[in-house]
Amino acid sequence: MIMKNTLLLIGSIFLILCAGLISQNNQKPELHISKQDTAINIQKEIIGLIFSSQKMLLSDIYWIGTLLESDLEHYKKNDLDNWIFHRFDTITHLDPKFYKAYLYGGQYLSIVKDDVRAAEIIYEKSLKYYPDDYNLLFNFAFLNAFELENYPKAITLYEKLMEFPKTPPYVISILHKLKYENQNFSLQDTYDSLASLFKTLNEDEDHLLYGRVEADLYRIKAQIDLACLNEGGKKCDKLDFKGKPYLRKNGKFRSEEDFVPYGIFKEKN
Repeated sequence: MIMKNTLLLIGSIFLILCAGLISQNNQKPELHISKQDTAINIQKEIIGLIFSSQKMLLSDIYWIGTLLESDLEHYKKNDLDNWIFHRFDTITHLDPKFYKAYLYGGQYLSIVKDDVRAAEIIYEKSLKYYPDDYNLLFNFAFLNAFELENYPKAITLYEKLMEFPKTPPYVISILHKLKYENQNFSLQDTYDSLASLFKTLNEDEDHLLYGRVEADLYRIKAQIDLACLNEGGKKCDKLDFKGKPYLRKNGKFRSEEDFVPYGIFKEKN
């Protein structure tokens, strides 16, 4: 009997050791459950009704919980069912003046989650309570110009930003591009406006803006001139913005310097 129990013990230990070795030498499949699939979100109206006397406290708790649970996974749908959008929307419903939820929520949704539609709603809501906040205006203007391609809205926001002393000078250049993309300006109108601005700039004092406007003027003039020359126009300018003649190769005119056509940069999908 003792021998039998001893053999059983030795056999059990042997099997356990074998199981351990097999476990160590074999890679286990990773188990990944998306936060989108596990997050629990309750309708903001219900939460606000139940906790009507503790809204600000609850918004703080929600905020801390959201920061701890945040993920880096892009949200590829366009249905406003992003779990973290629901959180930011609930937080700002409970406390409409929760500034950080607007500022960082909008950035997180647009940059990390790549959910620009959700970010748009958060920023729109933020400007109801902070209509003159520089950071919110700047972020929302960028979103409209470069992500949503809502040029009329972006123009309005950037024009408002021009009222702030700390607005970077290059915003003027962005405004001209937006007005051109929105067909408020023709290429010639844009060139004339930028040329007038360029005359007021000092290369040393306005170095950044000077370089941007100079590059824009080169591109616009080259586009206008080359279109005219290659279409066989008779009153075409044959010199580029820097005074260098356009080159003719294989029966077609081109500029000495390569350039990207004027306008807002759009990332290719």
